[in-house]
Amino acid sequence: MQAISHATLEFLKLYWAPLLCGVAVVAILPLVAGYIVLVERKIMADMQARLGPMRVGPHGLLQPIADAVKLLIKEDIIPDNADKLVFWLAPVLSVGAAETAAGMALVSALLFTGTLNIKSIVEAQSKEGIWFVMLAPVAFFTYLVASIAETNRAPFDLPEAESELVAGYMTEFSGFRWSLYFLAEYTNMIVVASVATTLFLGGWLRPFASVHWLNFLDFVPTLLTVAVGAYCLVRMPKQPTRVQQLFMLAVAGLCFILGLLLVAPVVVPIAKPFYAGVHGGFWFIFKVSLYIYFFMWLRFTIPRYRFDQLMRLGWHFLIPLSIINVLLVGVALIAGDVFHLRGWGLLLVTTPAALLALVAALLILAIEKDRDTRHDPNAVSDFYAR
Repeated sequence: MQAISHATLEFLKLYWAPLLCGVAVVAILPLVAGYIVLVERKIMADMQARLGPMRVGPHGLLQPIADAVKLLIKEDIIPDNADKLVFWLAPVLSVGAAETAAGMALVSALLFTGTLNIKSIVEAQSKEGIWFVMLAPVAFFTYLVASIAETNRAPFDLPEAESELVAGYMTEFSGFRWSLYFLAEYTNMIVVASVATTLFLGGWLRPFASVHWLNFLDFVPTLLTVAVGAYCLVRMPKQPTRVQQLFMLAVAGLCFILGLLLVAPVVVPIAKPFYAGVHGGFWFIFKVSLYIYFFMWLRFTIPRYRFDQLMRLGWHFLIPLSIINVLLVGVALIAGDVFHLRGWGLLLVTTPAALLALVAALLILAIEKDRDTRHDPNAVSDFYAR
């Protein structure tokens, strides 16, 4: 017993930080996912010229809490003939299994670093002075499309589309079990956005981090938060109730405080050791937010694919394109080593590789169109109809 206690203490000494981060993620993630849902509903409402959730809390900010309470106290129904063990485990496994399957698209970015270490991948982009999205744009595009399909987001929301009468495999789940499937989708969105940010978009680096004459970009986070605060002050008198006016004033105050915290590591010498953590966190969250916003934008602008269209897009187009792109990026890196090209100089070999991949994509589309025409000369191919 003493040996077990000693081993446990030694384990905790070595891994207390990752364990603490894991507990924090598990505790905070449902709240974050809930407010991503609120943001999505607000964006959808804005695109459709309406208000969205407004009743629960100032500007509807307590709506995710109300939704969570409703799902927790809602009647839990288990069908009589269901396999109860599978029925219990399925929602939990759905949340736990939210990794990404866009492996081939990731290989191209990993070729530039030769490691799976997240910190080393970002440091490599810092050292080279260029984000990998510029060196491997085709890989980024492939990953973007694959991540949308992997997370079952529109226009690829085939398993549980909102336009259907029933919610696919979630039909018989209710209450909190159903909410776990809902949580899994938004958890997966955060995961794929974080992976894309790390591998292709410079992670926690600001744009052009190695270009010293662009150091004025360090003030962008402060300017953004102050601009949001000023906007809240301008909008405050126009709010219909006193509570909403006070809320807008509180948000403005928080934005101004955050702006001071963001500018301190740039201008105050004693706070400069905190620069990497404060600004790195801002840029990482900002990039992840933009990636998720793009998911939402697509949902409200592009019609759904049919199942056969998605299969053809994946098997007949994206997979061949990603394989070709990996080979071309590998050849480009070999050429870069031969000519001792580094950083932005790698564009001299990766740009032709991207153009060749684009030509390959057009050839694949032409072959698909020709195949459709030969199969039915009177039919119009719907491969491009999205």
